[in-house]
Amino acid sequence: MRKKNKQGEQEEKKTITQHDEAFKKLLQTFFAEFIALFFPELDKLLDHTHTRLLMQELLVDIVGQESRSLDLIIEFRFFKVELRRQNWREFITSDNPIAAALLAKMGYNKTEEREVRAAYLRMILRIRKKLDDAKLALIMSVADLYFEPNDAQDFA
Repeated sequence: MRKKNKQGEQEEKKTITQHDEAFKKLLQTFFAEFIALFFPELDKLLDHTHTRLLMQELLVDIVGQESRSLDLIIEFRFFKVELRRQNWREFITSDNPIAAALLAKMGYNKTEEREVRAAYLRMILRIRKKLDDAKLALIMSVADLYFEPNDAQDFA
């Protein structure tokens, strides 16, 4: 019985790691678009030509002989994006790649799943002309983490 718990913990940790890595890569690649989508007033005040994201660094405590890695750091005070509270319908006409990537994390109910997936696919068709293959693959890989495969919906 303990083995199942350990295996379940490992799978959960793997899922969290995939989620974290996907979001870090998404923000690294589309930081300006993220700000423009969720904080348009702030975006007007920023000069993104000088944006610098701090990547993972190894911090070493010489005295304690301990090392830790520091992940990507972006700090905003008083700004919080709760994707589940976002109405997905407000974003489906956007050509912003972040909107497409995060659509699956926005608020919708079970009866809207098919409609959300269809809207996502339309968004991908619209924005694919504006992105190189690597960026398009990134957006699709992030969305794939959250859209549950459903053959009945996909092939209906």
